[in-house]
Amino acid sequence: MRQLAITIITLFLLNSVSLIPVYSALNGRLEYQIPIDYSQMSENELNLKAEKFFYNALNTNDTNVNDDITQALMLYNILQKINPDKVIYYVKSGILYDKINLNKYAKSNFSMAIYTNPDIPESYYYFGEYYYKRQMSRKALKLHLVAYKLNMKPNYDLVYKLGDIYQKLGDTKNALKYLQIEYSQNPSEKLDAKIKLLETLNATNSEY
Repeated sequence: MRQLAITIITLFLLNSVSLIPVYSALNGRLEYQIPIDYSQMSENELNLKAEKFFYNALNTNDTNVNDDITQALMLYNILQKINPDKVIYYVKSGILYDKINLNKYAKSNFSMAIYTNPDIPESYYYFGEYYYKRQMSRKALKLHLVAYKLNMKPNYDLVYKLGDIYQKLGDTKNALKYLQIEYSQNPSEKLDAKIKLLETLNATNSEY
């Protein structure tokens, strides 16, 4: 909880001033140095660092705030200010907030990603994932369908999720449609098993 509070406080500070301290989360505390203007920062260099912390954070099952998440969120916050039109910075921030269940911040970043550029399918997909994990099937379906229509690639996971959501909503016909389209292009045992299950369910339901 202490580190969670630190993350929220530091992100509040980041959003409250235009010149910010460079800091690091070490042993649960913040170390401040001289403020640096965003224009003096290298976007590419900061992005490489953020990517490292981001993937480190994703490669653990820990849903608590840790140093990798804290560092990544701080860097993405800076990157959003350096280049506010770069959608991926909002998407990855949303993914991290989702991971640690800071729902308000997750939804805010995904929404900002869509607002910044409504033609990027990943924004809808990961926002849909937020709702999918929380069993909010109709909201997840709406967002995943937009990602599908925007031709997200690769789309194996997306199509599988569409099939799964339609199944949960009792619409085996649409579930089969999306799964069979994907299977025709990228056959796999997992998809084949899912399709056979749904075909059985569909046939059973048709009898009544």
